[in-house]
Amino acid sequence: MSDVPVRTPPGCLAHLPQTPDTTTLLALAAHAGAWLSFHPEARFTGLPCRPDWRFPPPEELFERDRPDVRSDFYALGVTLLALRKGSMSPSVPGAGTLAYTQWALDDGAARAWHQETGVKAPARALFARCAARSRKHRLADTDALRAALLEVWPASEADAFPVFRLRPARISRAAWLAAARALPRWQLAALGLALAALAGLFALYHG
Repeated sequence: MSDVPVRTPPGCLAHLPQTPDTTTLLALAAHAGAWLSFHPEARFTGLPCRPDWRFPPPEELFERDRPDVRSDFYALGVTLLALRKGSMSPSVPGAGTLAYTQWALDDGAARAWHQETGVKAPARALFARCAARSRKHRLADTDALRAALLEVWPASEADAFPVFRLRPARISRAAWLAAARALPRWQLAALGLALAALAGLFALYHG
């Protein structure tokens, strides 16, 4: 097991509707994706308010490989499935049990998403890809998750990843770069023009 901190989405998600709909599930995925992009050295394994919900990926159970962000996507896909099905559903075996180990080995999470009713097909396919048995079949990184969310969720705002209000002292260089990548091109262009104008005024003032 990795000794890095556990990744957790912002806030406790215990007070969700009993059966989250497609939009709610996509919003949770977007929040988790933003959190992952701002904390590249941490890990996500489940909900912070449900210590019994820890969903290790197959590569951690069987191959003992070092987990990466694709492993986090697996835990995210299973967490969303557990939220959709309900904590007492037999569709998602309890983590740490022999049933869960066999379920993960048999690609149970992805199959359950493909068979889930009441969730729109593009979202089902995205969540199933997150929870695929093989790491190579999952999304590659948080940029890929963001792009997939924007494609599946066209009614959302321009950026699928919500902006978090973090204290400047805690924002690392990697976080600033992640935030810059999340901006639409026209905003980056406007920012560049504004900085160029300020530099020109500064040069005229001191010239």
